[in-house]
Amino acid sequence: MTLTLTRRHALTALGAAGLGGLAACGSGADADTAAAEDAAAEDSRVPAGEGATVYPLELASPFGTTTLEERPARIAIVSGIQDLEAVLALGAYPVITDEIWTPWQREAMAGHEVEEYDIWAEAGLPLEQLLAAAPDLIVATTYGSLDQDYERLAQIAPVLTMESYEDQESWEYDWRDVIRRVALALDLAEAAERTIADTEQLAEDTAAAHPEWQGTTLSFVLNRGEQAGISVSNYTGSVVEEVAASWGFASQPQADALADAQGDVSLENLDMIEAELVVIAQHGGHGTPEEAQSWLEANQLYQSLPAVQEGRVAIIEPDEDGTLPIAWGFDYPNALSTPWTVAKFSEAVAPVFA
Repeated sequence: MTLTLTRRHALTALGAAGLGGLAACGSGADADTAAAEDAAAEDSRVPAGEGATVYPLELASPFGTTTLEERPARIAIVSGIQDLEAVLALGAYPVITDEIWTPWQREAMAGHEVEEYDIWAEAGLPLEQLLAAAPDLIVATTYGSLDQDYERLAQIAPVLTMESYEDQESWEYDWRDVIRRVALALDLAEAAERTIADTEQLAEDTAAAHPEWQGTTLSFVLNRGEQAGISVSNYTGSVVEEVAASWGFASQPQADALADAQGDVSLENLDMIEAELVVIAQHGGHGTPEEAQSWLEANQLYQSLPAVQEGRVAIIEPDEDGTLPIAWGFDYPNALSTPWTVAKFSEAVAPVFA
């Protein structure tokens, strides 16, 4: 099925200014027009386009095709962390999105108003709220319920998805693919490549700045308390293992065995978390982080670990609101989250190497 939508409202801010500017170059627009365009650009939610993307642009998906008639200026996010952060990393700002809760999201959004909604609400997607926000593009490349919601979303605005729904449904996607796909729709492909290169360079710079990390075995542990237990995030094949390796860390000693249980560790096998550096991110699970820490530290097997006895354990506390953003930063690395994750991790482990 091919679905072509014509936008129901005029271009706003830079979407209009950018196209108007191109016309002005060929028509000798006067200084007043140029000044008006500059003023519009200052209020824009989308930075200046690069002139490479050709509109109308078809947005193919596993469920159909929608069409961007013109460069979008009002973006709705329907998916979560990766799509929002791809848009923000490109210097654009949505008109509506799921809850903004990580420190790096809040920092990027500083000074910009955006409507928020609860994607976990029992009623499902707030379609009326999305419609009222009048988006001209819905970004949903990492939304896992498109099989249920695509057609309804497509009636609101053109929908940007990944080409393979299997990747979205299983959350198997690379942040580089996400930002490139978003950038193509926004006419910011070159900006995306620069952003990707800068983020990859950050990993190299981080490794170079920390020779003490090179070849050191690492356990990145989530402590979720007595009811939910603990897990090691950097098991074989995990995204966290890939991130840690890019900073120079060696594999977790039990990484292969941990992969069989997706990192979960039973108390009788607590010695599996042993490594030259053990980083424990306190979450708390169903209780408080303090209760989780007390529960783990009361365990004799934990106290007998060489890393504990030799002071090679670093603790990362949750934020003031009780969330543990560093876990998200490791699990969902991208151009926006990675700089924060690097800084937070570096600060936490510094005393171990002092």
